[in-house]
Amino acid sequence: MKTGLRCNNRTAIAAFDELQERRFIEMVDESFFCSRTESKSRTWRLTWMPFNHQFPTMEWEEYESAIKSTGVVSAPE
Repeated sequence: MKTGLRCNNRTAIAAFDELQERRFIEMVDESFFCSRTESKSRTWRLTWMPFNHQFPTMEWEEYESAIKSTGVVSAPE
């Protein structure tokens, strides 16, 4: 049985880029591929959920606050 979202790669990449820019997700581990050993996909964490026995970091609120205070849509530095 095949599962997953039905969208092209560009749409999926754009969605992940936007979620990362707006700080809803953060990459935890980079992916790697090796045909002789194990390969690993990227690991993401949701910033509004607890992770590794830590409280949520809620970085997305910083992004939202920056938009409300400046009216500019860009990620905080």
